Amino acid sequence: MANESSERCWWEIRVTGYGSFVVYGTEAEAEEKRAAKADWEGGVGRKARLDPTNRAHRDMVDAEIEQRLDFRKKGYPDYDEDLPPLLEPAKQ
Repeated sequence: MANESSERCWWEIRVTGYGSFVVYGTEAEAEEKRAAKADWEGGVGRKARLDPTNRAHRDMVDAEIEQRLDFRKKGYPDYDEDLPPLLEPAKQ
């Protein structure tokens, strides 16, 4: 993609036959996750950038971060990396 951004942000990935999940990364990283999960599930995947002004989107990110903290407490080694930032509206 010519316009692909290297800015890291939150994305929602939806895959038929699976459901949805959120990822933090660049558009290229989100696209890679979307394609891999859609291929694995044999479904169609779509990605969308989450909107920080949308309360439901912020709730999805909060839940993801809480889950990562819970896995970290339980000692899962894949969750030792730095936590991504919360999804917050821009300060005005």
